[in-house]
Amino acid sequence: MAGRVKGFAPWNPQKKTAPLLEDIERVLEEYRMYLPMTVRQVFYRLVGKGYTKSESFYDSVQELCNRARRAGRIRFTSIRDDGVSRQGGERLTYDSPQEYYEDNEELCNTYKRSWHADQSAFVQVLCEASGMVPMLEHAVRPYRIPVASSSGFDSLTVKYELFAEALERYEGLGQRTVLLHLGDHDASGWWIHRSMSEDLTAFCHDHDSAPHDLIDLRRAALTPAQIRSLRIEPDVKPVKPKGHGLEFIRRGLEPAAQLEAVPPDTLVGVVRQAVEGALDMEVLRASREQERFEHAQVQGKLDEVNEVLRRAFGLHE
Repeated sequence: MAGRVKGFAPWNPQKKTAPLLEDIERVLEEYRMYLPMTVRQVFYRLVGKGYTKSESFYDSVQELCNRARRAGRIRFTSIRDDGVSRQGGERLTYDSPQEYYEDNEELCNTYKRSWHADQSAFVQVLCEASGMVPMLEHAVRPYRIPVASSSGFDSLTVKYELFAEALERYEGLGQRTVLLHLGDHDASGWWIHRSMSEDLTAFCHDHDSAPHDLIDLRRAALTPAQIRSLRIEPDVKPVKPKGHGLEFIRRGLEPAAQLEAVPPDTLVGVVRQAVEGALDMEVLRASREQERFEHAQVQGKLDEVNEVLRRAFGLHE
């Protein structure tokens, strides 16, 4: 579109938009420990501070976030959307052997023991919105739990891959799988979770090598009970009584609400509680302690090898 701002662009916000921009910046500062946030998360935090909840207001927040990022007023890394998934390519390469020798004067100890091989169940977090994955991954990093986007639609590929990975772990380690699923509590989000549960159960029943309880799909968020107890802002528009929405209404699941309406710090607490409920924490603590012991063993061997390498390449002073 002609005249649309592109790339990096200087910007002097209008006087009438300055207060909203300042409030956006206050939200990002308040939740700086949970960045990046999605624009919709910022929007819900502003609604919680008294702004009108509407799609037109959301559009205004999105536009201001975009303009402020282009102008350098808000860091690009503070806002996250679904973005691009990248695979392949060169990650760490060198131009010559000499550059490698100069860059690696000794072998570093990067040993990490699996904290989950001794668990009876493998635990993974799934989130419909890929834009929230970095925040959730940071939240569960102390447990080394993987976080993935399950896609915001009913994907057969996603469901089969989850089953296939769970079956491989069961055959290799004897582990069941616990999937902690997070998504919107609306007609679409409810149906996605239900469809995933039904398909995963059917895959397990239909495969000769899979136990029927191979996968435990748990709704970690968002639930009707959480909407009430956490006082989550419900959707403004009522659920339409057609398709999945009709069954959503008939089951008494209203009101609908969005996962991004949950304050980031609250959501982090919910996810961590779900993870700790799914793991055997005593086994996890034992694995952490064993890792410290094994890390020291590896370091002792590396010290011997590094001494040999320093002599071989003349790196001694």
